[in-house]
Amino acid sequence: MKSDQSLLLRIARKDRQALEAVYDKYSPLVYRIVRNEIEDRELAERIVCQLFKDLWNRPQTFRKKKLSIAMVKKCQLLIKTFPTLKVVN
Repeated sequence: MKSDQSLLLRIARKDRQALEAVYDKYSPLVYRIVRNEIEDRELAERIVCQLFKDLWNRPQTFRKKKLSIAMVKKCQLLIKTFPTLKVVN
């Protein structure tokens, strides 16, 4: 298994296989986090998609912390700021 930091370096070089590896590793976690806050399944999927788009477009913003922590923090930020949000009561 590749280290998260090496995967981030590969993503910075636009290596799609590295992005797929990170997606496979972290998408179940971040999706659960989003679904705990967001009732609408389609909106939750859009938020997770945005998270991985952000990772692809700006991988350097995910390097300051352990990748799992960075993914969770970014996910929480997206939940708070994503347009047309429907929060579970």
